[in-house]
Amino acid sequence: MNQIETNEYWKDILEKFSKYEGTISGFCREYDVNIHRLYYQRKKLRKKNESIFDSVNLL
Repeated sequence: MNQIETNEYWKDILEKFSKYEGTISGFCREYDVNIHRLYYQRKKLRKKNESIFDSVNLL
């Protein structure tokens, strides 16, 4: 799997996870995903989506 395929795979997994109504461990068993990898990818995505700049009030 190349980088683009890997990113698409994790976007798909994380989207399924966001709609999943069971436990994290149950999701990982059902989708054959390593729980530590799921946490890592979720954290990585959150960091990527964070704003780089802080808001500043101008006078």
